[in-house]
Amino acid sequence: MPADTFLEPAEPPDDAGSIRHDHPTNRPQWSQTIPRDRVHRASVAEVFLTSLDSTGEPDSFLLGAQWPRTHSFYRPDRLGRQDPMLVAETLRQTGLAIAHCHYGTPLGYQFIMCDMHYAIANPRVLQCGPAPTNLILRAACSQIRRKGDLFKGATVSIRAVVQQVTVALAWATMRCLPPSDGHLRSHGANAALPGTEPLRPLTPSLVGRREEADVLLGQPEPGAAHATWPLRIDPNHPALFDHPLDHIPGMAQLEAARQAALAVTKAAGHQPLVVSCHAVFQRPGRLDSAAWCHATVLDNRTYDGPENETSPPGRTVQVAVADRSATLSVITLTMTDSLFALPEPNSDRPTAS
Repeated sequence: MPADTFLEPAEPPDDAGSIRHDHPTNRPQWSQTIPRDRVHRASVAEVFLTSLDSTGEPDSFLLGAQWPRTHSFYRPDRLGRQDPMLVAETLRQTGLAIAHCHYGTPLGYQFIMCDMHYAIANPRVLQCGPAPTNLILRAACSQIRRKGDLFKGATVSIRAVVQQVTVALAWATMRCLPPSDGHLRSHGANAALPGTEPLRPLTPSLVGRREEADVLLGQPEPGAAHATWPLRIDPNHPALFDHPLDHIPGMAQLEAARQAALAVTKAAGHQPLVVSCHAVFQRPGRLDSAAWCHATVLDNRTYDGPENETSPPGRTVQVAVADRSATLSVITLTMTDSLFALPEPNSDRPTAS
């Protein structure tokens, strides 16, 4: 097993086996969500995928997804733009659904996310309208690993399209483990630091949040290094902990990194948009062990934009999430506060066409 692994939770299945969502028209559907256990969610409201179909080409898929006009945690910003972290959660759900529905991974298996990446291709398409956002996801799997007939993992990539415009590209490497592997322990309730009081949060506005309950960074500790904050995790958070876990989920680490990037750049008041995110998960983080976020501003950069448009300024921040013994993840984010239409990113990682 590689060192850069992150444990993704597996909810106890509602039933056994796997399903397929095949439509004769081979077109995405948005009339209902896929079953929640296929994306390891307890709440139907947290399921964004609405259909899943094979294109007929090997390891190529067409999915429907829908983002709500607002969300309890991934809310639109004050400019009315959808939260780009919805791309990361949609990618996570896509990988799990494909594994269960098309590669026959039994429900109850654990998933390890080794890395996760997204890049916003056109921020204007994130603007919320008078109805939920319907997406077409063109997905592909590469570097597929099997043991006999059992699917063991792959690199999953998606191209997210809204009204015939690509809004984002995203990709991740995942691995599958049977429940008996023991890397993810199941508990009847979320684990927490024993005998500790909740950390005082940073001021919500400093990290782009409205409510203290959604702030994942605590006040700096006395003598702490610059731009270092204790991780403030509530294991009963209804969105980040949709069901019981004993580890820090990857989406919580991504959100903590975004908040650290906003705090270190003091940019929250300018409504910056995280237009790219590259995360490498090195080891799982346990809830019964304290952890910290350390942010480093890498550069101020400018995107090369289309002709006759001004390229917006951007900042790249790298955030390390670590506990007392080792680094849990390294997450690099680039932020811009413009509605500028970025060119589609070039990448040496597989992307769906």
